Amino acid sequence: MKNRARVVRAVAWLATGIAASLIGVRTAGAQDPPAIEAPTPVEQALIEQRCSATRATSAAETDAYHTCLMNELVSIRTDFGRDLGKLSPAERRAMDAVCNKVRNVEGRDAYVSCLSGQLAALHTRRNPVQAAPAAAPAPPQPPDLQALAQAVASTPAPSNSGTVAWTAVGIVAVFAVGGAGFVLTRGRRPSSKCKTCGAAVPGGGELCQDCRHEAAEALRRTAFERAEQERVEKELEKEKVRHQQQQEEAWRFEQIRQEELARRQQMERARREEEARLEDAQRRRDEEAREDSESDEFNPYAVLGLTPDATRDSIDSAYEQAKTKYDAEQVAHLSSEVQEHYKLKAQAVERAYRMLTASV
Repeated sequence: MKNRARVVRAVAWLATGIAASLIGVRTAGAQDPPAIEAPTPVEQALIEQRCSATRATSAAETDAYHTCLMNELVSIRTDFGRDLGKLSPAERRAMDAVCNKVRNVEGRDAYVSCLSGQLAALHTRRNPVQAAPAAAPAPPQPPDLQALAQAVASTPAPSNSGTVAWTAVGIVAVFAVGGAGFVLTRGRRPSSKCKTCGAAVPGGGELCQDCRHEAAEALRRTAFERAEQERVEKELEKEKVRHQQQQEEAWRFEQIRQEELARRQQMERARREEEARLEDAQRRRDEEAREDSESDEFNPYAVLGLTPDATRDSIDSAYEQAKTKYDAEQVAHLSSEVQEHYKLKAQAVERAYRMLTASV
């Protein structure tokens, strides 16, 4: 803002000096020099880019920077016309095809640099003999201002002082308007509209700063939600596998428990059967002992289940039946008590048979 104010003051001072000179010098019949039109946005961007090295940083550099801007403006309009109007459609399309890609990728400043380079290359092709390595131009006085001062100094004054005064005022107004327009248009950048909200986007682009921030935030949220969803899905998959493993482990444990229970039940049944057999054998031994104790002497007929009038054939038949009944092979798998009981019974059968056959 300070540099702009200094430029405005310099333009006003220069215009005031020219007006004073015009009023003080007598001129006669001279034609007014053509007014300088303010630079267009494209011209403003190009001359600022070319004079960026001499940009004013102090009051002493303001005149040099302003002179550079005027020289570059005159040079561009001499080669390519106002607002690049002397470019052919083919030349304009060629430059746009190259520099629009740069603007889409790198932004406005890169676009302006590309456009300046394309114009310099086109100037070199049009003037091959005068082409030379570019060097920083010395800051001479603006050619149009010098010619205007010389024309004013060498022109005789008219007889009508009012005409001179109005001429001076007109020139001052032209310079003041041109300088003010030049200063005000400096720094203006081409803009476009945001595709989302329709707001102006300085420097070009598809989205404004707020919309770019919202788009970046939306992308960040989407990436976070996707990562969170993937994490939850992985946790659910792990939980499912863990639950399945627990079910398989519970099923195997139940199988083992059922097998162990069946084995114990089988052992319990076998134990009970063995106890029942032992009790039955003991009961029989007790009965036989009781029968033996009730009889004072051995009764062979009672052992074989015969009557005293039994014949030899009846004795032989009863013997064979009793021998088969008390065969030791039938109780070989039982306890020793049962085997002992059957052994005693077999001995009693043998004794009864011998006693009965001996008397017959």
